[in-house]
Amino acid sequence: VGLFVGAMTLAYGEKPFPVPFFLGLYALLLLLQLLFGHPLPFLLGGVLGAGLPYLAYRLRKPAR
Repeated sequence: VGLFVGAMTLAYGEKPFPVPFFLGLYALLLLLQLLFGHPLPFLLGGVLGAGLPYLAYRLRKPAR
């Protein structure tokens, strides 16, 4: 779930921009994980979900 929601927190147009609804959803789920679950795997999933697409965006060749 962290990976999936983390991947939706950034949208890509000309440049990446945050999507407030999914950032809020991720924050709510993280709070629930902190209180009742396993926060580290959720946090790791969110970081990978947001970070890997961003890394691919940064490494791609610019359009000509």
